Amino acid sequence: MAEERLIYRAWRVFSKLKLWSFGHKLWNIGVNDPKKAFHALKVGLAVTLVSIFYYVRPLYEGVAGSAMGSVLTVAVVFEFNAGGTICRAFNRTSATFIAGFLAIGIHIIADRSNKEIGHIVHGIAVFLIATFARFIPVVKARYDYGMLVFIVTFTLISLSGHHLNKLLDIAKQRSFTIALGSFICVLVSVLICPVWAGKELHILVVGNMEKLANSLEVCVLEYTKQGQDSKCKEDSPQKLPGYKSVLASKASEDRLVNLARWEPPHGQFGMSHPWKHYLKIGASMRYCASCMETLHSYTKSEGKIQAPEIIKDYLCSAFMRLSLNSSIVLKELAKSANEISKSSTMNDLVKDMKVAADELQVALRTLPRWILAIKENQTRVYNGELKDINLNLVEVIPLATVTSLLMEITTRIEGTVSTVNDFVNEALIKTL
Repeated sequence: MAEERLIYRAWRVFSKLKLWSFGHKLWNIGVNDPKKAFHALKVGLAVTLVSIFYYVRPLYEGVAGSAMGSVLTVAVVFEFNAGGTICRAFNRTSATFIAGFLAIGIHIIADRSNKEIGHIVHGIAVFLIATFARFIPVVKARYDYGMLVFIVTFTLISLSGHHLNKLLDIAKQRSFTIALGSFICVLVSVLICPVWAGKELHILVVGNMEKLANSLEVCVLEYTKQGQDSKCKEDSPQKLPGYKSVLASKASEDRLVNLARWEPPHGQFGMSHPWKHYLKIGASMRYCASCMETLHSYTKSEGKIQAPEIIKDYLCSAFMRLSLNSSIVLKELAKSANEISKSSTMNDLVKDMKVAADELQVALRTLPRWILAIKENQTRVYNGELKDINLNLVEVIPLATVTSLLMEITTRIEGTVSTVNDFVNEALIKTL
């Protein structure tokens, strides 16, 4: 009976804590994104390897019981991708070594002076390093975490008040344990199912091209009222905001490029992967996305001057043709960048896009004559009904604005084509 009650109570606690639901959520995360599951296992493996220094007596005595620094290093250094782990490991280790040597040097200078001057030397050194070291622009961009570790380590050693021999022992033990933890993190991150920041950057840039293509197509579909079928209505909420993701991707691209520089040779490019071209492609796409944002905002605005549906229908085919051809060019660019190969159809697709742009311009130029022609007949059969037509040239302004924005997007896409071609050409040369 006692055992049954214990099992019953344990089951009630298990149910109240909803551990089953929590475990199910973890399982779904692992199934949906296996990389996260592998990352969790890699972190556990790194912590286990470091913990050996606690469980094995000779190793424990070798680090003088200070292996806790290695455990903490694993906790703060291990990142999702290999580049991030290497970057933080290098920053933490080098910052600890440099701060230790500098603090000991200043401690020696202060000891050789009288007591009052020694305190002043310590105070000035801590003030200058803690105040200005982290805000040097070049240093902050790539070594911000290292500078934070440097300031903390330097301050702790400088203000510890220990004698020189004691400081040397502390610096040696701390440097060894941090170097050990960093080495284990890098080893596990690089050798076991590595996640490369460079590959994530590649996927991000290619995905942004596809999002941009889908957004342009859906935006024009909605404006021309051609996307009223159920499938288009379902796809619009997912595809239309894609340009917003492109506009917000700069921080992610800069971070991934910075981390990719730390990664060891891998993949088909080794150490000569053209990372800078990814930044150029990203900037070119954001240039297109900003114009697309203006187009979407304008087409959704509730201004007083609205283009009549009859005029929209006149230009509808030209709008759709240009947006479709522009979207096809962007998708072909995504394919070319993803495979890092020259597209055999790109020149023809760009020509078709230019022809569609010229046709739209011609349609807009002939619109006034078409309006004057139909105004001679005050009634016209439209959608099976006789309707009075009262058109002004002022009503053409919204369509002229939309046309201008579409033409500008086309021009910016041509710039993106040139940027992607430069990337592919340099990438192919470096792989020879």
